[in-house]
Amino acid sequence: MSLLCSPETFWELGPVETGDLVVLLLGAASCLSWYKLDGVGSYFRPVWKVGGLIFFLAAAREASWGRIFMATGTDSAGPIIPGMSDLWFGTYIHITVGILILILLYMMYKYRHELGDLVYRLLRSKEAMLYFGILIVLLGSATVIWDPNRIKSLGRWHQALEEMSEITAYFSAYALAWKAHLLSQETVVQDRTDKSNVKK
Repeated sequence: MSLLCSPETFWELGPVETGDLVVLLLGAASCLSWYKLDGVGSYFRPVWKVGGLIFFLAAAREASWGRIFMATGTDSAGPIIPGMSDLWFGTYIHITVGILILILLYMMYKYRHELGDLVYRLLRSKEAMLYFGILIVLLGSATVIWDPNRIKSLGRWHQALEEMSEITAYFSAYALAWKAHLLSQETVVQDRTDKSNVKK
């Protein structure tokens, strides 16, 4: 797709970039729904608050903190997006993001035991490690290779390769979250079964 689609496909607010936002916002919504719908006694429920905030921050960053919706025109590279300093709310965005990151770090510390237990289960899953590997490799290549256009012979496709790497990585992140949710449910069911057997 990176080689065959037109450049406009990979512009800001184009189909692929919009897909990025959809996947990340779906991840945030899924985490929040798992937090709401998981049983009150579910040990891993707090983890989904952390996951939801991570997906939300990633979506906000992908949308350039709202700047992509304020394009002032287009050129050969796509929509012309104003700089953060050009927006009246630019300073407030920095403050808000800083506060959200502090909240995220606080929650990660507060729920470190639940997070640690779920990460341990993910590390033991080959499927989860495959998703994580794809996520790291593709995000790394998008940042280190395609964004700065390191491979000059592929320069005409660098934006396409960057965007396709990112959206595939986001799908992998969602798949990883889904696997984590399945593992958390298996643990809760097993715990309830064990308790039931003890009572018997």
